[in-house]
Amino acid sequence: MMTPSTFFLLASYVIRDIARSRMLFVLIVSGLSVASAAILLTVGVLNGFQAMLGDSERGWLSDIVITSTGDDRTIAESSRLEAELAAMESVEAFSLRSQGGQIFVRYEEKKTSPFLTIGIDTASTEQTTLLSSRVIDGSFFESGMEYSNEVVLGKIIADSLVGSTDDGRSVGAGDDLYILAPNGESKRFRVRGIIDAKTFFPNWSLFMTKQEYEKIDAAGRNAQMVIKVKPGVERAVVIQALQDRFPKANIRTWEEESKYVQDIMLAVSFITQSIHYLLVLTIFTIVSVVIYINISQKKRQIGILKSMGAENRFILSAYLLESCAYAGVAFLVGCLIFFALYSVSSQHPLPMLIGDFRVVFSADILVSAWITVFVATLGGGFIPAYMASRTHIIDVMRGTV
Repeated sequence: MMTPSTFFLLASYVIRDIARSRMLFVLIVSGLSVASAAILLTVGVLNGFQAMLGDSERGWLSDIVITSTGDDRTIAESSRLEAELAAMESVEAFSLRSQGGQIFVRYEEKKTSPFLTIGIDTASTEQTTLLSSRVIDGSFFESGMEYSNEVVLGKIIADSLVGSTDDGRSVGAGDDLYILAPNGESKRFRVRGIIDAKTFFPNWSLFMTKQEYEKIDAAGRNAQMVIKVKPGVERAVVIQALQDRFPKANIRTWEEESKYVQDIMLAVSFITQSIHYLLVLTIFTIVSVVIYINISQKKRQIGILKSMGAENRFILSAYLLESCAYAGVAFLVGCLIFFALYSVSSQHPLPMLIGDFRVVFSADILVSAWITVFVATLGGGFIPAYMASRTHIIDVMRGTV
């Protein structure tokens, strides 16, 4: 067991050794600081992507999604489902939608294209989604109001209906377009607004009231229910309670409903994890090589220490402690670099197609990054430190090491 006096001797030796090699210390700390900041940043970026995608999808699907499991698009016993949800204390709000296959839309005489069309309840949609806050032109349906022959378009529809030959012009609020119903009838609608939901499906969708939609496509009536649970409530508990009462319904979380989001996150996670492991290997290599070179230049000094009675354990502990000193200082500097970048990201988020990206910070990032840097540095320093501790005095005197 190491006594306080032994530790004092170790610390004194390490401080003197670092003081004699100040330039080497600065170079090691600089490299490890950048690597430490990069490790923190990779985790922060991954968490940022998860938060951005989650906000975008939850902004349109809320927490839980219910659809039909059979060939019939309509949810079975949708009226009873609404009554059950209204009585559940764990549910904050819910909204029943009508939707089906693609419906053809024509703007002027330019283009007729199929798009996903969704009928919404204006009051409950306001309570369960963020669609009304995503308007970029015109306005969304106001809660509780009745609308006739009006639609709200996703941004992709508004851009694509015009085509690529109109100098970037897109359909805007106040324009008229025509919807071709499954029975062959064509009906004119006025564009009330354009939304950019920052996610694929709503941006590729056309929204109208449930009443208007069911006049066009009655088969898609009550096809989807979105549910917002109260803060602190476990979604799994609500899903299990609903599944017990409605075994024929398809009840899923928004993550399960948006499979493509999971695929994106797997790809982003793979890339960031690969970078993370590469940085760990970089730290290990930097420390291992630099300390080996440093020790190689101090073989005579190590031999003198041994001739004075220094044990192998003392030599090993000294260079491991030096590795820890590198890790500690480098991690502190790396944290300063990371927090500077985090501050810039928070104040100036990066606009992307799927949302505004910000680096996300949490306390567990610091803990995991510190453990990673510490273990990688200690591991990189162990091999040359062990080799130094096995140095024989006779070999030093002969000049064979």
